[in-house]
Amino acid sequence: MWHFVYALIITLPGTIGFFRPPRYVKLSFIVVVTHCLSCYVYKRACYESFKFYLNHPYNQEPIMHRCLEISELLTRIFLFTTGSRDVWPVRGSSTLLALALTCKTFSGPALDILWSFMPGLKPLIPCLPSDAIVRITEKDHINSALYGDPYNIIRDLEPVDFERMNSYTRRVKVFGVRSSREMIFRQKLPGSIALPLLLSRRGTTSSLFPNLHTLTVPFSGFNNQGLYLCLILGHGLGSITISIQRNLGSYPFDNLTAALMPLAPSLSKFVIDATKELFWLKPLNLGAPRDLFKLYRSFRNLATLEAPCISIDHTSLSHIATLPHLHTLSTSVSTEDLIAFTSTYANTLEFPSLSNLVLLVDNLEACAKLLRRSGFKCLKSLEISRSSENSYWDMNIFFKTIGTPPSLLVLSHLSLSTNVVGRTGPPAATSISAITGETLAPILSFTNLTSVEIRLRAHITLSDSDLRNMGVAWPHLKALNIYEKTICTVPKITLRGLLSLVASCPKLEELTLRVDALSPPLEFSQVKNLIPGKNLHTFDVRTSPIRTPQDVADFLIIAFPNLTNLYSGCIYGSGHGVEAEYYKCWAEVNSILKPITDSHRLLQYAE
Repeated sequence: MWHFVYALIITLPGTIGFFRPPRYVKLSFIVVVTHCLSCYVYKRACYESFKFYLNHPYNQEPIMHRCLEISELLTRIFLFTTGSRDVWPVRGSSTLLALALTCKTFSGPALDILWSFMPGLKPLIPCLPSDAIVRITEKDHINSALYGDPYNIIRDLEPVDFERMNSYTRRVKVFGVRSSREMIFRQKLPGSIALPLLLSRRGTTSSLFPNLHTLTVPFSGFNNQGLYLCLILGHGLGSITISIQRNLGSYPFDNLTAALMPLAPSLSKFVIDATKELFWLKPLNLGAPRDLFKLYRSFRNLATLEAPCISIDHTSLSHIATLPHLHTLSTSVSTEDLIAFTSTYANTLEFPSLSNLVLLVDNLEACAKLLRRSGFKCLKSLEISRSSENSYWDMNIFFKTIGTPPSLLVLSHLSLSTNVVGRTGPPAATSISAITGETLAPILSFTNLTSVEIRLRAHITLSDSDLRNMGVAWPHLKALNIYEKTICTVPKITLRGLLSLVASCPKLEELTLRVDALSPPLEFSQVKNLIPGKNLHTFDVRTSPIRTPQDVADFLIIAFPNLTNLYSGCIYGSGHGVEAEYYKCWAEVNSILKPITDSHRLLQYAE
């Protein structure tokens, strides 16, 4: 308002004839008046909107948010200095330490981040008084080679010796790692040396980490009545991952259940990770332990259950199906338990929030009946893996059951694979039916699909017209991966047939298909009408037959201008004959494309 008064004082004499005001005074008057009027209109509009907001019947909560405190602002700023929690010490830890030593204001937030993650108990040992511990530094010590310099106690510990340690352990939110072999070795030290040291004279029975939320621990941590876990577990634990890196022979499920039962109602994530480091080893199957199912039936707020190595029974599955917050389920189910579960009355409240489902099954027909039940309305990702070859998989019946009428309306990811080990050669059509265009026709109604993956030892017979229908039905497709191991046959899909797919699916990024590359892929007159797949960066041709590498390379450059990775399948059998010649031709195509694909990789790296 003072701008308006000032403009009047300056311009008023000119309006009553004392003197003629300069042009700039008139202009300033107009600008100031316009500014004042716009401010008035804006403030009036804000006032009316604010009054409408307050009087709205749906707005009962206060509109003002709590301002962040200084410590919270510092925490958010300091988080930018840290890196991944897959390795330890965390990247940026030296910067956090320097910040903690700067002043008292920085100390709390910096230490909270610095100590929020711990890979094991070993970092706590130096927190004890220096006169209480000694480090063994013999170069030939076997523990030094594996775990670093071990520690020994040289005097009795009193509760006061743990004060510094306790000030740090209350900041720990995440404990344990499972990413690298080095960290797996390091985890062995706390169980042999640090654990007795910390248990000896703490002077309290409370949890070592009272604010711990996420825990990753090896299954061996539940041995010896689970003393290792009794030291670590707190009442605020929300997520636990139990890793198995090798076959232990016997597994202490009774100790596991006893240790976690008090925490089960509040757990939001429970994972048993039995992934082998070497992919060709037989996947671990721990059967159906009854002790563990007692824990399953105690879950109340679980959101993620991943235990594909556990074959869940139908009683526990019935309870898991009613959990209101469950969005991810990965488990193995036997044929008997599948039939027992699907034979019960379908509950309308089954799997109300489930969006990701991974099943290891033997009987595909029983699995299809499970998916036809009233639940799964929110299912977006479905992965079915074959656990054995004891039953015949009729793919026609499966797709027809789940697709007519469509029961999975919002499904965006579909994967069918085999989990049977020792089958690396071409398919033997004895335990699974062939996959044709008619087989996939029922699921063309799943219009939200963005990823389709088939890794089955089945004969796959698709044509260019089938590929065209898939492209029209699935316009949002980003990945189509059909891993076929057929040899000594010429597929019905041609390189030119791929053009209709990328034209209908402009977002397609990954493609795995066996195609016919024997005939000339493209004539000169067809180039001007070609719609390239600009987003396709990975193409796996498997054992596709090929004759002229230069022509195929020219086609790929034009059709997929941003292609970065071109893969070809393995040679099955003795490695001689026509399949070996195909493999050599695709290697030549790769060498022709190498300057282009390398440049694309450099651009991706730069981004």
